[in-house]
Amino acid sequence: NDVSGWERSFEVDVLPAVDPALAWGSALPWPQLRDGAHPARRTGATAILVDGELAIFVEPKGKRLATANLPAETLELALSIGLPRIAARTKRRELLVETIDGIAAGESSLARGLLAAGARIDYRGLVVRGSPSVIPQPVPEPEPEIDEDEEE
Repeated sequence: NDVSGWERSFEVDVLPAVDPALAWGSALPWPQLRDGAHPARRTGATAILVDGELAIFVEPKGKRLATANLPAETLELALSIGLPRIAARTKRRELLVETIDGIAAGESSLARGLLAAGARIDYRGLVVRGSPSVIPQPVPEPEPEIDEDEEE
């Protein structure tokens, strides 16, 4: 079983907590999260999933995050990909994270991964900017070419 050179790819999805595609809170009970957080299907709350498994629950406005009992690498992946996607949808294109699992965001063990992914330190916590690459840009329609011979 030689797996050298083999890389596992992960799928990261960001879903609003009220999205019907999110089964937790409707058909399934919410998974246990660290810090005893109680996620709910609230408007403005968001779930970040990695391979279909809840990794991060983001409270409305993104100030508080609660993580699932997953490996740190999985959580860092969810944060580095999911948070910029959430931030890109906000009015200011950034998200201020004050706490992660009840700990000040800058003191969290996950802060290093967020900083490496481009977050910046603020006196209130960590600021994650929205990635322009994750916002689908409309492709402009080409102008119809007018044949000069037809105008005469």
